[in-house]
Amino acid sequence: MAPAPIYLPLPEYFSYAQCYDFLAFRRADCMYVLEEDTRSILKVLFVEGQDIIFRISASGSDALRMDIISPDAIAETQAKAINTYVSDWFDLSRNLCPFYDLLENSPHFSYMVDAFYGLRLVGIPDLYEGLCWCIIGQQINLAFAYRLKQRFVALYGRSIIFGEHVLWIHPQPERVAEIDPEELRPAQFSGRKAEYIKTISEAFASGSLSVDKLLALDTLPMRQKLLMSFRGIGLWTANYALMKSLKVPNTIPYGDAGLNQSLKRHELSLEEAYAGFAGWESYLTLYLWKSKE
Repeated sequence: MAPAPIYLPLPEYFSYAQCYDFLAFRRADCMYVLEEDTRSILKVLFVEGQDIIFRISASGSDALRMDIISPDAIAETQAKAINTYVSDWFDLSRNLCPFYDLLENSPHFSYMVDAFYGLRLVGIPDLYEGLCWCIIGQQINLAFAYRLKQRFVALYGRSIIFGEHVLWIHPQPERVAEIDPEELRPAQFSGRKAEYIKTISEAFASGSLSVDKLLALDTLPMRQKLLMSFRGIGLWTANYALMKSLKVPNTIPYGDAGLNQSLKRHELSLEEAYAGFAGWESYLTLYLWKSKE
């Protein structure tokens, strides 16, 4: 008998359709599978020594439903871990009412309330995965970045076959810390990009970089400084990772090409766009990115 479904109550200003479409636009990401016929999401997590495959779907308008596909039984602590992961993935604990009040009163962005209603900051809950993705994507186009990520995950991660789908588990830093960066060259990683990946992996494996170390720091500049002390992490990478993995609310990925395109479309400077959105810079960035899709 399959485990009972896990239900996750939804907050105000959440749209499963918007979040699903956000993932669908990035369907080349190998870390999840979208089932288009049911608009559900397949994911595998390694929790307490077990690979747990589950499916996320909407349960009406007031809950997300997680159906455990494998194994046949899971512990309460494993169910809680999945619940926490999904809640973090879709940023469900955040009260967006203040942000929507700002949008409604904005002369530039009031249209976003209806256009993007319920879109959440769909993140990358694993900080190591988030930083690897940032480094992989530096100075290349998005399509090629996803291909490099797939090769990296295939080389050092694990896969599980489920029906016609391949579900991937991201590499662990301890594994990547041991590699020779030259191993990544046949996968079309530049020498510098390969070295940066190894450096970050060593930092996580040794404990010199971790979520706990970042959260122990009180201010955004302190967190940026710690991240930027590692080769391969500049201000854009630090801000993107803080936004997507730690859900820090007041980061702006300065110099981001997509953000610059959106600002140009709105005929606004960065300063003009973010004026009045203090504390909500990350969400405004998300909505500006969405506006150019």
